[in-house]
Amino acid sequence: KQYNKNKGFSFRFVNRIPLRHGLGSSAAARLSGLAVAHKVGGRLKDMRRPGTLVYDASRLEGHPDGVAPAFFGGLCASRMEKSAVWVKKWNMPADLKAVACVPDFDLETVKARRVLPRKVPLQDAVANLANSATLIASLTGKDYSQLGKGMQDRLHQPYRKALIPGMERVMDAALNSGALGACLSGAGPTMLAIGRKNSDLDGIGAAMSAAFKRAGVKSRFWLLNFDNRGLQMETT
Repeated sequence: KQYNKNKGFSFRFVNRIPLRHGLGSSAAARLSGLAVAHKVGGRLKDMRRPGTLVYDASRLEGHPDGVAPAFFGGLCASRMEKSAVWVKKWNMPADLKAVACVPDFDLETVKARRVLPRKVPLQDAVANLANSATLIASLTGKDYSQLGKGMQDRLHQPYRKALIPGMERVMDAALNSGALGACLSGAGPTMLAIGRKNSDLDGIGAAMSAAFKRAGVKSRFWLLNFDNRGLQMETT
């Protein structure tokens, strides 16, 4: 409503993130669309207050978990409040790399959420709080001896494994091949492993794909650098 529709706009989107695979495609799509609107409106300033980019995208997404790192880059802790989004960012260590093993089927987030219980055991909640703290301490302190434990989960992975054939075997294959840690990426079905750049990352990816194959699932793997820059905008 703020712009003259008669002037017209032309958009061309290039998306390299597989949809419905737990890789943040919805957050990236909402963020990129809103970034254009905010740029045109001259509001690309404070991104966390109501009516600004990170807040608006997080509100549409329902949470800032994917929006915050997509905008700021790196490792982000975030919290959605009524009138703002709080974000704390740390740069990911330069000596680490991700291995994303992408199975040849998609999984809608709505379906993945349906299998989650409304209540969880207290010991599982306590374990996940400890794991979250361990994960952040491992990455920010570059002490990778506990990274694998920090990536363990008891709140969603046990319930979603029924939707992802071979999920536990894929994680075991990654760890047995030298990965520092492995987990389900987002709501899935992509499986994520983290390894040192000087390790056999191709071997980790191949082992993960082989585990998927044994479960009757085709897959491919990508070796991905961690991006600490976040959203980049260019105008021509």
